[in-house]
Amino acid sequence: MRASIGHSEDPSTAHAAREVLATALAGLEGTPTAAVVFAAMIHDHGEMLGILRDGLPPGLPMIGCTTDGEISSRGGFLEDSIVLVLLSGVEARASFGRPLSDDLDGGVARALAGIGSGGTCLALPPGICVSGTAVVESIARQAPRDVVFVGATAGDQWRFRRTLQFCGFEVMEDALPLLWLGTDGPVAVGVQSGWNPVGTPGTVTEVDGNVVISIDGEPALGFFQRYFGDQHEPVPQYPLCVEQAGGGLCLRAPMAYDASGRVVFAGDVPAGATVRLSDADRHGILEGSSASVREALQSAHGPALMLAFSCAARKHVLGTRTAEEIDRITALTGALPVAGFYGYGEFLVRNGVATFHNETLITIALGGAA
Repeated sequence: MRASIGHSEDPSTAHAAREVLATALAGLEGTPTAAVVFAAMIHDHGEMLGILRDGLPPGLPMIGCTTDGEISSRGGFLEDSIVLVLLSGVEARASFGRPLSDDLDGGVARALAGIGSGGTCLALPPGICVSGTAVVESIARQAPRDVVFVGATAGDQWRFRRTLQFCGFEVMEDALPLLWLGTDGPVAVGVQSGWNPVGTPGTVTEVDGNVVISIDGEPALGFFQRYFGDQHEPVPQYPLCVEQAGGGLCLRAPMAYDASGRVVFAGDVPAGATVRLSDADRHGILEGSSASVREALQSAHGPALMLAFSCAARKHVLGTRTAEEIDRITALTGALPVAGFYGYGEFLVRNGVATFHNETLITIALGGAA
């Protein structure tokens, strides 16, 4: 497998699309066999996809989505930009399923019907109209166990109104686009955040999806204030650390709360889960970025591409230091092409086990065998 990347922040959609297309084609060895595009909400996505379609081989498998910020080894961290990844020398299939909000399992099944066996599958579900946690769990229930799924939910630049997905050069909503790649060998993935659990554990006693009503029988807001003080409001800087049923930890970013003490998170939290608060400074978060890359690279051999999926809440906490995350990545990857985006949740499905994260950097090294 070979990969090439184009990245443009030109405010004109037409100019940006032509620029990423020309750059990615110029850097690619061989004829494109797959494409992935990440784009900001400000662009005319129909125009963008039309330009890409006209410049690429007919019927090329292609997926993508809107984001909360784009990253690449070519352009660094940008907002309001377009990233195009072209692949060659790899078998690829693109498929999609919709609608998810009205028929989640059915939509996922329709998407899965178009993929191959084994290999790696990139998934880019919506992050607003349907629970990202539920989508990933549905994939885990229905998908072949010999396929590894990785990706992130789409973003809309912190508006939380609507996200868009792309498949086969068509703009979609409420859809699950999949890009299956016939890669050989074990999949090299890194999953790290940089946050550490603090305080006394509690048990989730009442929950409604991503809304935690009570912990230890008391309003969820009180769990935060018990540790940080009565004036503390739940914010992404202090995510909830959730122990998963199959082992391991995942983070849930608090997004809002109400007068009754209910706290809304950017991912579902199961009833009965053991939870703790977590804390990190910006340096620790960036150390987590480096740790994710090292974890992926240590089990990769001769990769052709690294994809990086980070969290919009992570970007929110890093603030003016957000650009340092892609700098950390490229410092370790050297000449390896890197592309990714900030979304509303990052995930991995492997051996039928789904893990959905917030405030985490997931990296995947593609094209090599361990």
